[in-house]
Amino acid sequence: MGPFTINLPFSANVTSELTTFGSIVSGSYLSTTTAGGAEVLAEASSGGKPSSRTSQLQHTWSIANAQPGAVVTLEVDAQAATNSENDNFAFSYAIGSGPWVNLGTLLNGTGRQVLSTQLPSSTGGLVQVRVVDTNRTSGRGGIDQLSIYRIRVVSAGDPGEQAPVVTITSPAAGATVSFGNSVQFTATASDYEDGNLGSALSWSSSRDGDLGTGTSVATSSLSIGTHVVTASVTDSASNTSTDTVTLTVIDGTAATLTISATKVKGTNAPTLRWTNLIGGNVNVFRNGSLVINTVNDGSHQDQAGKGATTYVYQVCETPVGGKCTPQVSVTY
Repeated sequence: MGPFTINLPFSANVTSELTTFGSIVSGSYLSTTTAGGAEVLAEASSGGKPSSRTSQLQHTWSIANAQPGAVVTLEVDAQAATNSENDNFAFSYAIGSGPWVNLGTLLNGTGRQVLSTQLPSSTGGLVQVRVVDTNRTSGRGGIDQLSIYRIRVVSAGDPGEQAPVVTITSPAAGATVSFGNSVQFTATASDYEDGNLGSALSWSSSRDGDLGTGTSVATSSLSIGTHVVTASVTDSASNTSTDTVTLTVIDGTAATLTISATKVKGTNAPTLRWTNLIGGNVNVFRNGSLVINTVNDGSHQDQAGKGATTYVYQVCETPVGGKCTPQVSVTY
């Protein structure tokens, strides 16, 4: 008989916690990591007049070391004491920094309950669990409690070949940077079988193409416009994973406008000269009204009329919404 492998269930317990509203009456997250322990939480009162007083609870636990498995299960063992306000407690979870997903509602006065759900077999690393009270009606400011006996992620069985996990950590999604400034891109890449694959990451821009390799790349040559930047990695089993971030590069240089009070055959014909506007054409405005859409060659001579008067000009990139010069006046 040849050798064989037995995959025992792996239990990942809570590694940290955060109280947003409410308080810890007794115990801590460590109390949820062993059989027989319990952490007791209580709501916090808003204070003020009894008729407008509310109470609320929001508490988050983090499990940092979940492991993939053939079956991965999140379990929350808890109990809410009976309360006169019919205040229950809604639990949700998030894998990594992903969206919050409903886990279930712990009903007050119904005894000890186990809320559970099956997670994707590839789940690894961070899993967060959050509890929020369900009744914040004004005039109901009683301090309700609940007890948490166990929070864990249980992984059982061989998860099979797993794709790597790529997470871009900076810059933040939707960031805006000025043209010519350096932008630092960082990411992590890990694989259940191969471990850390950060050095194998490849970076690319939807506008400019290849940006470099590794856990961190910096560039100051991104073109003006919106970029979808992708970090990609491939493991030893040819599984490829990616993460993306969108950022916008703007022309951060200030536009300038100067005007000479020139005349042509007795007609006021101001000569406009501008800098640092991009695009093929620009809009020229006189006294707030569009005069002409003209080639962006840096200058334009207007035919404004006759007589002693003052004109106010501004030149803007097209389409509407682009960068504009300051408003500049010229007097005849």
